[in-house]
Amino acid sequence: MTRTEPAGRLPQLLASALDLARVSDDLHDALRLALDLVAEFAALPLGHAVLVDDANGTLTSTGVWHCREPELFADFIDRSEALVHAPGQGLPGRVVESGRSAWISDVADDENFVRRDLALASGIRTAIAAPVLSARGLVGVIEFFSVDPVERDDDVAAVIDQVAALLGATADRLHDAAERAQA
Repeated sequence: MTRTEPAGRLPQLLASALDLARVSDDLHDALRLALDLVAEFAALPLGHAVLVDDANGTLTSTGVWHCREPELFADFIDRSEALVHAPGQGLPGRVVESGRSAWISDVADDENFVRRDLALASGIRTAIAAPVLSARGLVGVIEFFSVDPVERDDDVAAVIDQVAALLGATADRLHDAAERAQA
């Protein structure tokens, strides 16, 4: 994975992510912008966001994707949209269960990556995910994919974790605003 942004641009990326957390008035828009920022910074061709269903704790797709090559990933995206992950199941479920980020360097070697065959057919080799945590608990998971097997990069992992934290703050702000509006 070759980052498209020089290391000196990292503060700009985080400032942009902070701006979106401050001004977004829709969580899906904030997710879309965050996925785009991280994917471009880390040269990751595919990113996705899932949200926790408060009623049963499962994770479902938001329909929000960053995708540089739609024709390459169309089947993976379509089938991922239909999946519901329980805690512990698949990459998003693993992140929910642990409450921590996960980095799978090669999905071919991961028995718990439920989309493994589909990912490999789409050329996906690496999967990375981080929890979106708010003051009210886990809101969702952001996940990213690479077509190259990539060993963990602590700088990229830290960026993803920071952006996920900003999304959690955004979710809190939007939740509080909705409660004030109802009151």
